[in-house]
Amino acid sequence: MPAYLVELPANARTFLPDGADTMVVYANSAGDAKAIASAKYTGDSDAAWAAATVTEIAAGADLEGYRLRVAVLDSSPVVDLTVTGAASATVDSIAALMVTALNGVSIIAGAAYNGTTNTLTIAETTDGLGDKQVLVEFLPPTTFDGGDAAPIPDFVGTITDQGASGDALTVVLGADTVEVPAFYASLKA
Repeated sequence: MPAYLVELPANARTFLPDGADTMVVYANSAGDAKAIASAKYTGDSDAAWAAATVTEIAAGADLEGYRLRVAVLDSSPVVDLTVTGAASATVDSIAALMVTALNGVSIIAGAAYNGTTNTLTIAETTDGLGDKQVLVEFLPPTTFDGGDAAPIPDFVGTITDQGASGDALTVVLGADTVEVPAFYASLKA
């Protein structure tokens, strides 16, 4: 059963007893969601909830606009790259963009991605960067994070770094089956 965001029209947001103008409800349909919202209040609010806007709350469709940042750090960044997913982006397609970006840096020639294990090789053993620290962040689109992004943890798994210089630098990324986060509204309780 899906969740729905049910919002009153702007002209009806002043008369409810507790000042509520938006609800999150579980229902079988948008019509049921309006009925559940209306049932919370008796009397004059029925017409207002009937005119409400209903949005099904669901995972995002794809990773368009999501950003993958990879930084290889010594005492300061040796490499610091960010790539952004295009329309219909997946973890695999964003990782492929990062491979191209990493291999475009003069000190890295062995970046690769294994879509079966979701392992991004940031630098291969022959790149001589295995003793460096790695920072990997999967960031939401700036359209819903306001530009001051907090990384989404489920997209970044085990990082292998700070070994011997001849080791590979790797990170296991989230599988394409990880649900895509989505932002719907800010609510005041």
